[in-house]
Amino acid sequence: MLSPPYVVASPMAAAPPATGLVLPLPWQMVAGALGTSCACMISHPLEVAKARLQVDGELARHARQYRGLGHAARSIAMKEGVRGLWAGIVPGIMFQVRAYVCLALLALWHNALLTVVR
Repeated sequence: MLSPPYVVASPMAAAPPATGLVLPLPWQMVAGALGTSCACMISHPLEVAKARLQVDGELARHARQYRGLGHAARSIAMKEGVRGLWAGIVPGIMFQVRAYVCLALLALWHNALLTVVR
């Protein structure tokens, strides 16, 4: 039986102390934009295959082309080349960067307000 206060050790309890190193906000913005762009580039081929699989066979005159996600990705790569898996990547990256810049500007505004209030 557990005795009160029922404390369970968490993995974060043994974390080393922080060094106090904080990147300036412009570097945080660049790091965030690069991180979201990399995530978009890694996941985009699966998104393309998923979207093609979702609309597969929607028209009554066409039979289904794909048997599953892996088959859809292979078929796209065979028919359109590997670049076909990254079709439409530029708008996706632009959306990710724009969204992160908007959040960073909101954080800048919030920090400016805190500075004025103090």
